[in-house]
Amino acid sequence: MTLLGGAAACPLAARAQQAAMPQPLSGPATTMDAENWSFLYSSNMPRHPTARVATGWEFNFPPRDGVHYLVHPVIGRLGSRISATFVVERDGRLVESDPCEGSQAAVRLFFQRRGDDLTAAKEFHRWWSMETFLLNTDTKAGLTVALDASLWLSVLGKVGNSSAEVTAAFQAAAADVQNVGVTFGGCYAGHGVYVVDGPARFIMMRYILD
Repeated sequence: MTLLGGAAACPLAARAQQAAMPQPLSGPATTMDAENWSFLYSSNMPRHPTARVATGWEFNFPPRDGVHYLVHPVIGRLGSRISATFVVERDGRLVESDPCEGSQAAVRLFFQRRGDDLTAAKEFHRWWSMETFLLNTDTKAGLTVALDASLWLSVLGKVGNSSAEVTAAFQAAAADVQNVGVTFGGCYAGHGVYVVDGPARFIMMRYILD
């Protein structure tokens, strides 16, 4: 079963925070200022990741629960895809805060419709990529996912093209976003990841909306 995080799956939803100044979408958008990215529902993390000297930003996974959401505010309509280029450097093992049998610690792409209040009534305001990056095993250079309804899941795990109604809701969300970013979890995509038996670092080089 896949429940992806938010009001129905995240007990910390009532503590929703808003990130920094929204970036308007007008053509390709690269959102890499570390101060404009914010951790949400992540009590053992700082407010923002750390800027890198070269490009992008990074953070160290905490030794207890955990990194949940990391988002950047935007205003407008998403384009054709979301592409994140990142690497994971680790000596330790990354663990889900809320695992299911057979699930693995992972990161997914995420976007959120404007006006979301994280309730079940707004199930189709939050969308996650079906494709995951498995934090302990994957070696690919991040995630790139087209804004195709068949490639995204709602908070309760409904595929974006599962019905005409759901497809319309997906398209409405993609046309009126308030946050983009990544979430960490596994069985529950936004329920958090932490590290044991050594350190681990997440390094984001690019996050592009085009």
